[in-house]
Amino acid sequence: MDIEISTQNESKLFKRIELKGEISHFNESTPNRAQLRDLLAAKLNVDKPLVSVRQILSTFGGKTKFIAVVYDSKESFEKFEPKYIIKRHPAEEKKEAIAEKVEGQ
Repeated sequence: MDIEISTQNESKLFKRIELKGEISHFNESTPNRAQLRDLLAAKLNVDKPLVSVRQILSTFGGKTKFIAVVYDSKESFEKFEPKYIIKRHPAEEKKEAIAEKVEGQ
């Protein structure tokens, strides 16, 4: 999977960086939110809990567009990020932990 960030805007008021970009994933499935968070955290050298994926737009042909936000701190993440998105993140981490347990058995 190859990730390309096309737009990167810094919002000093909300203490975050707003990202728009595209993922090339030919012969692979569309990445889910957890995979996209991992890719962005690795590419930008930030902690995974500071990355929030707002939208994933899958298109035909192995390319997917995304909108994501990277916060400066955990406090600003919890203060400015919508509650419904905050609720999605722990659920993803629990799913990953369950998947790892199943694979280990």
